[in-house]
Amino acid sequence: SKMGTPQRAVSIEAQAVIDKVKGVAEVKEEPVDPLQMDIDDNEMEYEPDKLNLALEPEAVATLETKDVLSLDIKIPPPRALGEAEREALVKASVSRIWNGAADLTVAGAGPPKGGAGSGPQEMWMLLIVRMVTRVVDPEDSGSEEESDKSKEEEEERGLALYERQDRLRRTLCDYIMADFSGRIRLATTWMNEEWFNDQIRMSKDPDWRPNYDIWLNQIVAAYQTHMDSKDRTFARFLLDLPSVPADVFTLLRDLCVETDRMQVGFATLREFVTQRPTLRTEAMSILLELTTHPEKVTRGAAILTVKRWVGDMQPMDSMVREFAVQLLRRLQSRPPAPAEKRKSVSPSAAPSEDVQMNGIAAAERQATDENMEDGQLPPEDLLQTPYLPEHLELPAQKAQVLQHVELLFALSTKVPEFLDEIFAAYGEMDVSVQEAIQELITALIRSLGPTHGKLLTLLRTFPPGADTLALRVLNIFTEHGRPPAQLVALVKALVAERDLDARFLIPIIAEMDKADILRHLPKIVSMLNGTP
Repeated sequence: SKMGTPQRAVSIEAQAVIDKVKGVAEVKEEPVDPLQMDIDDNEMEYEPDKLNLALEPEAVATLETKDVLSLDIKIPPPRALGEAEREALVKASVSRIWNGAADLTVAGAGPPKGGAGSGPQEMWMLLIVRMVTRVVDPEDSGSEEESDKSKEEEEERGLALYERQDRLRRTLCDYIMADFSGRIRLATTWMNEEWFNDQIRMSKDPDWRPNYDIWLNQIVAAYQTHMDSKDRTFARFLLDLPSVPADVFTLLRDLCVETDRMQVGFATLREFVTQRPTLRTEAMSILLELTTHPEKVTRGAAILTVKRWVGDMQPMDSMVREFAVQLLRRLQSRPPAPAEKRKSVSPSAAPSEDVQMNGIAAAERQATDENMEDGQLPPEDLLQTPYLPEHLELPAQKAQVLQHVELLFALSTKVPEFLDEIFAAYGEMDVSVQEAIQELITALIRSLGPTHGKLLTLLRTFPPGADTLALRVLNIFTEHGRPPAQLVALVKALVAERDLDARFLIPIIAEMDKADILRHLPKIVSMLNGTP
């Protein structure tokens, strides 16, 4: 037991030492607050650049720029592709570029749909079209060895390159036409680049074959097969073109004649007139000529289109007015030809050859001067349209006369001064033309009414030869009701002042008193007897 007591004491002391060590360890493992730590002045500051330099291998040396440029790097030649592979690659590239640009637009990186700008989509479109249009010439891509080739070989090589370019254009054209309304901006950009490229090429090579007209016609021909009558895409596309060839104007004329698609044709021509001054003359000529079309629907649509510009919109107002007056001039009778006048000369009084030639020239000049004095135009200066006969055959048909005067009648409701032109030209017309005018003018006179100031003035001052037209106007006013007192007084004064026949009294005889009837009774009786 004595031996056990010291051993137990030792074990107790050892356990106490162990517990003390554990307590110290537990104290050291307590978390340390970094805000309460003291920073030693000898600690190294954090410098990333020095650390990076220290970590770089010392064996790696920095290459100088001149050493990099002096390296002989050879790129392996590209793999030769067949024509089918080339076309497939280009088509895939075009589709990928366009779809990638569309993704940018959807993500908000591009301009709004349908708007113009210089965003990513416009840059991608330029990249696409310039890959097609800006191709290296055969002359520029040749080497010194090829300079010794014959001219025939060079032409064949150039022809092959141009055919390849056309295949690229065909690929782009097919891609656009697959969704023309959605890719109209790409089509417009392509056409502008083709036109610009043609201008540059033709300034250097007069024999350059222009691609603009060819591929514009391809687009137009492909789109017109499924064109919608209410689609404004086609008009917007043509309006943004740098130049419109004659073939496109011919197409627009044909569209105006087709009942189901005339809206597209007229809308496009109208936009050309108002927004493209350089194309105004061509577009206006087509619209004015269509006002003489034999089909009433087409003629009426053209008249409504040009009528909106009459008033204060120049220069369209002057163009429409002049055209309408020139149409009226076509209805005036022509003077006899100089040959007919020569036949009336007596053979016994035939002068010498020189005198005869001078006489003929003088007669022709006199006939021309008289013609101009009467307000007529020489035959060679008469207006011609594709829808009117070169010469009006007599007796005139009412339908052909209507083609000449319907525009003027429609304008007279806005510009009453045109009534003066009608009455002035009436006396120079053939009897068959006058009869047609009397019938066709009925709707116009009824729309103006018996109190219209210009009409009443014309009834009082109508020119010589227009008495039958004035009488027709009077009959129109009185055939469906009693004439107003103002009109009755005007006719009474007119008969007294100008000594007109009794036909002017018949329409108003019911409004005349007994004294007036007795005064004009001899004229009325002579008319009933058939005597003048």
